[in-house]
Amino acid sequence: KLKLLISIASLILLSSLLLFFVSARIKSGKEGIKLFNSSFSRTLKSLFVPLFSGGLFCLFLLYHHMYGLVAPATLIFYGLGLVSASKYSYSELEFLGYFELVLGILSSYYMGSGLLFWIIGFGLGHIIFGLFIHFKYDQK
Repeated sequence: KLKLLISIASLILLSSLLLFFVSARIKSGKEGIKLFNSSFSRTLKSLFVPLFSGGLFCLFLLYHHMYGLVAPATLIFYGLGLVSASKYSYSELEFLGYFELVLGILSSYYMGSGLLFWIIGFGLGHIIFGLFIHFKYDQK
């Protein structure tokens, strides 16, 4: 079951990254700007250093059968990445990062409810934040 879960999670991650790349490319094309500029590079580096280290940490948690800490760790490291990336992206991204951090800490306390906290953080949090950013910046 664990291998299947890791496979599904990896497929979702790769699909998310592909969707992110395609949508960023389309938006940059519409706005006539180069996608891979220095700001984009700094944003990605700021985001992926915490995500990569958090991913490795989660693999070690799985290796040591500490399954209950995986969901909180993913939320915490993702929140740290968002806070870090917000310095080069939308400043409002910082609030989503803090939201993810708080959810990760709460999820650490309510062990066994990780899926619920994932739904709130990765699901509802992104939907609400995405709508906010869309209506603030993208709607013309």
